[in-house]
Amino acid sequence: MAAVFATPVYFTGEGAEELVEHKPAVTEDYIHEHEEAAEVAIILIAITGVAGAAALAMVQLKKNIPTALPIAILIANLVSAGALLRTAHLGGLVRHDELRVSAAVSSNKSTSV
Repeated sequence: MAAVFATPVYFTGEGAEELVEHKPAVTEDYIHEHEEAAEVAIILIAITGVAGAAALAMVQLKKNIPTALPIAILIANLVSAGALLRTAHLGGLVRHDELRVSAAVSSNKSTSV
């Protein structure tokens, strides 16, 4: 289901970019990072969706499911969720400069230790 809902979100990105690219404090660097993360996330979630649909079809057809398949799907879901969270965070950085400040402060603290 996540793959189904992520697809239209991915394809609305270009329109969203058109709306914000000329706003103050929005830079091409933040938009580009978000776009790159979205491309990785949509590929991962699509692979996860196909694997999940295959497993569901196997269950419906009463086929034997390889033992490794549910484990692989779980791992794919976790990796996909991480990629989606990163993409969402980078999308937040595009418009919310207060997040950029806190991220920079956290980054400076971690490098000075």
